[in-house]
Amino acid sequence: MSDHVTTCYLCGKQINKDGNEDHVPPKQFFGKELRKQHNPDLEKLPTHRTCNSSYQLDEDYFVTTLMPFISESYSGRSVYNDVKRRFDEGKKVGLVRKVYEEFDSNPSGLILPADKILKRFEGQRIRRIVWKITRGLYFLENNLVLPEKTKYIIEYALPNSDPTNPEYELPKIFLPLLESTTYGKYPDVFGYRYIKHKHEDTTWNIWGLVFWDRILTTLLFHDVSCKCQVCILKNGKKN
Repeated sequence: MSDHVTTCYLCGKQINKDGNEDHVPPKQFFGKELRKQHNPDLEKLPTHRTCNSSYQLDEDYFVTTLMPFISESYSGRSVYNDVKRRFDEGKKVGLVRKVYEEFDSNPSGLILPADKILKRFEGQRIRRIVWKITRGLYFLENNLVLPEKTKYIIEYALPNSDPTNPEYELPKIFLPLLESTTYGKYPDVFGYRYIKHKHEDTTWNIWGLVFWDRILTTLLFHDVSCKCQVCILKNGKKN
């Protein structure tokens, strides 16, 4: 991080006091065992302490609720062990129990096949963390603040599912990214791709984020430099 950077990437305001740094992606994505073995050099961005801390509970939820789906990957196993260790130590017990209760083998009285179980999520909290990470990456790549209220479309997939399974399908908005470069220092933990696409006066961003080599999220949103009429009206820009 450059010394001259004094803008909080979350709120876009200058950092005069209450300064802090945020890991992008979050440090806890790298389990304790993995950090000890590999000593990763994690990216950091400037934030206000209050801006950063406002995401902490949702970040904890994000990791804990997705943990059951990543435990078979190399990096995910380390995260799984962190969650289990904290629970055994009496820490974040309520959160783990909350996630446990999100599993339901008899949703609304329905009888599921013997090998099936429903998993619920608090989608808004999941999206909030995915969007926060995307905004951090956008700042790293462009040195520009991506406003939190920017409208976006998000889709999810499991990229390591069996492609021969008829239910397997990558999100359509991810397809333009297939030939793009993969970024991220440690792709087994977190990797991302992105492209900008301009159509007439609209500039689109397409971003694909892969978590723990298991969970894919794809986002589509207007660029901050977009000159379409919607963005001009929303941001008060003039032609």
